[in-house]
Amino acid sequence: MIEKINWKQIGSILLALIVYTVFINWKAAILLVVAVGFHEQSHLLAAKYLGFKIKDFYLIPFVGGVAFIADRYKYYWQNAFVAIMGPAGGALLAGLTALAYLATGYAPLAAAAMFMCILNGFNLIFVSFLDGGQIMGTITYSINKTFGMVCLVLSTVLGLLLMAKISIVLMVVIGFFGGMQTYNEVKNWWFDRKGQYWLVDDLWLNKPKAMSGKEIVVVIVSYLSLVSLLIGMMILLNKTPDSNFVEVLLK
Repeated sequence: MIEKINWKQIGSILLALIVYTVFINWKAAILLVVAVGFHEQSHLLAAKYLGFKIKDFYLIPFVGGVAFIADRYKYYWQNAFVAIMGPAGGALLAGLTALAYLATGYAPLAAAAMFMCILNGFNLIFVSFLDGGQIMGTITYSINKTFGMVCLVLSTVLGLLLMAKISIVLMVVIGFFGGMQTYNEVKNWWFDRKGQYWLVDDLWLNKPKAMSGKEIVVVIVSYLSLVSLLIGMMILLNKTPDSNFVEVLLK
């Protein structure tokens, strides 16, 4: 598991529990903390498996969570693996929860499984800093830096337009974090093109090593397989009224 649980991490978990309980209810609070926490922990376990030094994950109410890795990626396939294992771990937890529902018939379990499928599926959208955006970046930047930068800009803009119809809070989050990331990439690309390398960030000049064509295919197949699995579970869960997490857990 994680190397060390610090007080900041514990504080973020308790804060998330309190905020979600106050603004939603205790059932939703537990579900959100467990689902998001397991997702972020899966990222850290994947990074540790690759030999990276890992830090901790933190929960941010109504935003999600963030996992910190101490080392930098040397290869884009490493980035892709760590990014995809967060939703993969979440899908595993959703599947186990669905099986528990089938075994017990306890309605909240079906609702929790459906919510986790939606949460991890949402993270696979090709938007900015989401897991799907990171996976997209490992592919596009492996092809060409300019192509990667253009795709990042487009994904951030599309993400803002999408979130404007779903959630103003998420639109603000994507606008802030995605906007900063996009600004830095465009800035670095511009100064790199002009040959003003002293104004370019080291993270741009020394990006991870590009994936081979075979590695790109593996990442794409893994991504599509995970998306298909989540969609399949949602279709099956949707056949029971117990899977309506808004009715079962949020009221």
